[in-house]
Amino acid sequence: MNQTARLLETLKHYLKIQGITYRILAQRLKLSESSVKRLFSDQSLSLKRLEKICSVLGLDLYELVKLSREQQPLVHSFNDMQVKALLSQPSLLVLLVLFVNGWTTEELVEEFKLEEVELRIQLRQLEQLKLIEWLPQDRTRLCFERSVLWQRNSPLWQIWGRTNMQEFLNDEFDQSKERWHFAAPQLSADSSKLILSELDRLMQTLRELQDIDAALPADEREPTGFLLAYRSWIPPLLDIMQSERKDLASKKTAVPKP
Repeated sequence: MNQTARLLETLKHYLKIQGITYRILAQRLKLSESSVKRLFSDQSLSLKRLEKICSVLGLDLYELVKLSREQQPLVHSFNDMQVKALLSQPSLLVLLVLFVNGWTTEELVEEFKLEEVELRIQLRQLEQLKLIEWLPQDRTRLCFERSVLWQRNSPLWQIWGRTNMQEFLNDEFDQSKERWHFAAPQLSADSSKLILSELDRLMQTLRELQDIDAALPADEREPTGFLLAYRSWIPPLLDIMQSERKDLASKKTAVPKP
């Protein structure tokens, strides 16, 4: 992560801690909300704009740089102890999923009627596992990249992915906010590389938007599902046809017995 990206991550982190959404920040900067989101997603903040955002947070640039350096780098995988704990306590895993999606402890208590004592016990467990930082006023900071949770070897995938993927796909996908696209083309090596690059870029855009929208209140976000998959593949029907052609060719070239 370059220095600009690290500074922006630190800004987003402290905006969330102080409960300042992009909408509130836009009002204080006298900009549109979409313009503020674009500033962060495009990493196009000028020094003057950076100073203004720091002022909103009650920081100066020196403090921002210092805080950025102090922040622990996010990990890109779970260790064995973390995986074992999450697999043995699905409630911890569910709580972690909600934190990944930007829920605050206050929203969790209000929406799911959680007991504060029980929630604090689980927060302590997640902190001891080094999955979150438990901050003042029951704020939390993730200690891992959001994408880690959905890796194929992650505990969430082991519990949820394999058993619920079919349920996700078992839909008509015919609503205005839904999309279904499937194709089985034959592509050159260069075309495949291009497709893979575009898919990676789209996934990165999705992650950036998730980071941006995580600052919004829970009632302004909705749960969604997003699946990307691409590999070399022969459709079963085509495989059957090829096998039949090989069998036919073999019979034609077979030497008859005397």
